[in-house]
Amino acid sequence: MKKKQPAGFRSAKRKAESLANDKSKVTSLLSKAISKADKNRGRLNKVWDDLTALFRLLRAWVSGNYRDVPWQTMVLAIGAVVYFVNPFDLIPDFVPSIGYIDDATVVGFVVASIGGDIANFRDWEHSHS
Repeated sequence: MKKKQPAGFRSAKRKAESLANDKSKVTSLLSKAISKADKNRGRLNKVWDDLTALFRLLRAWVSGNYRDVPWQTMVLAIGAVVYFVNPFDLIPDFVPSIGYIDDATVVGFVVASIGGDIANFRDWEHSHS
């Protein structure tokens, strides 16, 4: 059964589809996302492992070190990062206490949607460390 996309994710996914063809733009997006995540780690504690797995997957894919992943998986992963970086998403990030709930929901949705591919990537990471 296909999960319903969280509100607001559709536009992030459309942007991801265009970004996915430009590795330098994905690299720039990833840099912004990592910086934002590091500054807000406490607020992201519940999704930290999944969020950082998405970052690592994107970094490995952009560098060409990991290619065994479907295109749609990469679009969803990039879409989650696009959504995360946007401070004015469904619930703006500056709203005290709840500003990152929607970001966490989108990360959770994407990780659940691509769970098998994330598991394969994590296995690949462990075999290459």
